[in-house]
Amino acid sequence: MNFHIIPPPTTAQPQPMAYPKPPKPSQKFGLQEFARISGVKSLKLQSWQIRGAMKFAPIGTGNERLYTLWDAIHAAVILEMTKVGLCITADGADLSKSLAGYVRVHLMKHGHLDGLRPVVLWWDKGDLLMNLDPQQIERSGSYIVFGLREVATGVIARYVPG
Repeated sequence: MNFHIIPPPTTAQPQPMAYPKPPKPSQKFGLQEFARISGVKSLKLQSWQIRGAMKFAPIGTGNERLYTLWDAIHAAVILEMTKVGLCITADGADLSKSLAGYVRVHLMKHGHLDGLRPVVLWWDKGDLLMNLDPQQIERSGSYIVFGLREVATGVIARYVPG
């Protein structure tokens, strides 16, 4: 399966919205905190790691794996993919990394979630196409819209201490 990203047309700057400002993702945390922040049960996270949906470098026997905000956003994206029935291994693992990477690049570039566009996915002749502007879709047939800003907002709200 090939992935293609169709860039959005150039538009005016988005107006600021009331989303939490993301913290610097330097803090690392264990599995239980990772589960709480990502919104995914710890057994499900472990299953995804074993199945290859989330790939991490080996840490050795007896060592606790530590996770970051980026890992939690990635896990939340995978959860959204499972809700709409997308595969999360093989090509699906690449897709989840791409979607989470889109959020990461936006946060690193802008420092906030304002203007983070939904991503639209649809299939065309065996290829999965991604578009960053849902209004640009003029296709008959099915497509999926991922509200990544809402997914990331939920993770960040659980990450930031109360």
